[in-house]
Amino acid sequence: DWQGSASDGNWADNQHSGYSGRTLAQISSRATAEYGTGNAYPGIKCLFLCMIGTNNGDAGDPTAAIALAAYSSCLEAAHVAIVSTVATARIVVSTLPNFNPAASTYTWQQAFNAGLPAIWDAFDLLHASNKVFRADVAAAVGVWNSPTYYIDDAHLNNAGNQIAGDA
Repeated sequence: DWQGSASDGNWADNQHSGYSGRTLAQISSRATAEYGTGNAYPGIKCLFLCMIGTNNGDAGDPTAAIALAAYSSCLEAAHVAIVSTVATARIVVSTLPNFNPAASTYTWQQAFNAGLPAIWDAFDLLHASNKVFRADVAAAVGVWNSPTYYIDDAHLNNAGNQIAGDA
């Protein structure tokens, strides 16, 4: 049962809290507002933080290191917000899909994905009861190939999202 304040896409249960164009800092704020104590979704048991960070690269974030620090803060904010309602909630995270190798953000994305496992490992050490479940979307989707799985240089289309979901 997907939950969230937005509703779109070609899925039967298409509620979500994904918002196009949001940076990691904006997602952190949104998680606190939407999933914190007293939220409208008291039954939420799992939070999917899939493919967050793409917009930091697209927005010209100068280094993956800056985005990785923001990612770590975002993961922690989402965790605090969701477990305030459901103490045993789980969080699912993923690597970013492979960007177009010709895009200016390709090297950034590769460095960002390489830094994610260390953040996830550190999170697991701090929050043993709320382990992060990991999906390697970059590996599952494979090499960038538009328009088969991508709508642009970085974002998946419905077919790509199906592969990401399976991962």
